[in-house]
Amino acid sequence: FVINVVLLLAGIMFLVLSSTPDVMKWVTRIMGALFLIPSVLFIVLGFARKIEASRSTISLGLMPSAGGLFFGVMMLRSPETFIPILTLLLGIFLCVLALYHLLQMFMVNKTVKLPVWYFAFPVIILICGILVLVVDSLKTQNTVVLMTGIAFVLFNITSLFLHLTDRKIKSLNKAAAPVDV
Repeated sequence: FVINVVLLLAGIMFLVLSSTPDVMKWVTRIMGALFLIPSVLFIVLGFARKIEASRSTISLGLMPSAGGLFFGVMMLRSPETFIPILTLLLGIFLCVLALYHLLQMFMVNKTVKLPVWYFAFPVIILICGILVLVVDSLKTQNTVVLMTGIAFVLFNITSLFLHLTDRKIKSLNKAAAPVDV
């Protein structure tokens, strides 16, 4: 549920901002801030507790936090460097989301025959993911963001379809279950 809400909000944000110049720079900066804020908090809280490195598991988190701090600062300072990497990750993420729903649908399709159009949105998401992977992200930033926003919204619509189908299957199973007398 949480991932659906996050992806829906991200999708709407991407759709709204898709015509903004240098939109991927802003997306990269937001991602940098998402690295930076928890890293700084963890480091500050770690030193506030005066951690003894040899006896605390919290000290194990200081190294990844330092890495998160470094990447956060770098993403904020020079977002252009990270745009191709972020675009690659978005494309891979979209493909994974599409394949996840397709596999889910094939499993559900064994129990209940799904309409063919149910498969349309995951296929569109997969196509968006592949296109995001093959386009030049520095020249087509707005298109990448638009396709990602559309794909995130379609993912949520597909999740809703699957949720409703799952509820229908459960109600059919309840009705077919033997009744104890």
